[in-house]
Amino acid sequence: MKEKEIIILAVRGTNGTVNEWSSNFDVGADTSDYWDQANPSWTNKANHKGFDVTKNRLKAKVDAYVKQYVTAPASDQIYYVTGHSRGAALGNLLAKDLIDSYSSSKVFSYTFATPNNTTSSSAVSSKYKGLFSILNTDDIVPQMPLKDWGFTNYGQIREVSVMEKYEVRGIKNRNKAGTFEWLTGKDYNNDGGTKRTLNAFSKVASGREALYRKDYDRETILISWLVPHEYNRYRKNLDKGSRLQRYIYTNDGGHIYQTPAFLMQDLAYMASAGNYQKLYDDIYVSIPVSNGITPLVLGNDVASKYEAAKISFIKTSGGGGKIPIYGGIAHPHLPQTYYLIARNNFVALS
Repeated sequence: MKEKEIIILAVRGTNGTVNEWSSNFDVGADTSDYWDQANPSWTNKANHKGFDVTKNRLKAKVDAYVKQYVTAPASDQIYYVTGHSRGAALGNLLAKDLIDSYSSSKVFSYTFATPNNTTSSSAVSSKYKGLFSILNTDDIVPQMPLKDWGFTNYGQIREVSVMEKYEVRGIKNRNKAGTFEWLTGKDYNNDGGTKRTLNAFSKVASGREALYRKDYDRETILISWLVPHEYNRYRKNLDKGSRLQRYIYTNDGGHIYQTPAFLMQDLAYMASAGNYQKLYDDIYVSIPVSNGITPLVLGNDVASKYEAAKISFIKTSGGGGKIPIYGGIAHPHLPQTYYLIARNNFVALS
């Protein structure tokens, strides 16, 4: 029996910092409108910029490890790559690059809740048929950036709705093996607003290039008429030098405008654990709930044409998991949920 050397690569998900959340929302575009178009670490412009840059750092580490520690010839090397959420997007891109670099090795990836990460026409090539993205269609994370913007993943996509196939409604059969309730002991919290939010985002921009394009249409882009001291305060609250400030601009009249990428970065700052409050003044809305009054963090003011997408995302995400009002994103996105899909092998419970 011939001996093979197996290399297993597990890529972690988002660590909660504003830098990584900002990277998650930093789609990028190969146009002069995008501030970081010439980034030398963004080697594949078809790929999501934030993911591609990070993946290249990972690939360098893997190459160094293989060179130092892997002794088997390339034809006897097998690579297994896995990851969840951000780690899934990176893992999918990393596995693609491993196939390209180590053509005589075998590479397989099984990634879970994989965000869309490329607009490459080669994504569906049979060359990458050993790469699998496992998706829960209730989960909004793997459906962004939008398919309407041309995004997808490398290799094959396998998807199923946990709400339709593995959720128990009511108390009957609550302990039935293979259900979400059986696995977690909790009801499956899904607000059902994924399609609503995706449709709202499709109206924000027509594609990745449009995310960074300036638009002086006052009826849709103008935020507010601000006197100078208010404008200076607004800029100060955006934390000078931050990614947010890259996506605001003014005309000769001093009016403040935004590109759609401002919305994306504002959502990133809101989602980051513990960082949003110190980066800028939050706007709080007190909403009565059963156990008292809960502050809902709304972040910065966004242009009126982006408000529907922002509100829908907050409802779906529950404010990045911090606000126990709506819920909606946590359970569909949990690693446990994807364990359930793998356990049931996409087969509906009888």
